Amino acid sequence: VTQGPTTALIVLAIVVAVQQIEGNVLQPILQGRALGMHEGVILLSVAAGASLYGVTGAFLAVPVVAVATAVFKYLGEQLEENTGQAVQHQPEEPEEPGDGGKPAAPAAGTSASAEAG
Repeated sequence: VTQGPTTALIVLAIVVAVQQIEGNVLQPILQGRALGMHEGVILLSVAAGASLYGVTGAFLAVPVVAVATAVFKYLGEQLEENTGQAVQHQPEEPEEPGDGGKPAAPAAGTSASAEAG
């Protein structure tokens, strides 16, 4: 404060601005890239964790959301894989008869009149 209160307030404003940018912009971007998650999800999870459980919730929010995301991705892949296999293993429907369902012709050397008499 040897330079006066105005300089101290300017320095304080710069420090607060840098901390806010780092905590609310830069940190979610870096964590989102590292975890493969959207930055907004990171920011909202930290805010929700902090409002529900305080500092501990804010600290644990990102790992909890990352684990939940990994579990849902895994379950989705398993469901997709199992659904694909179920479709592949369905029995084929029987083929339609080639003659349209007409009775078979008599064998060679026989006639319909010979069978009747």
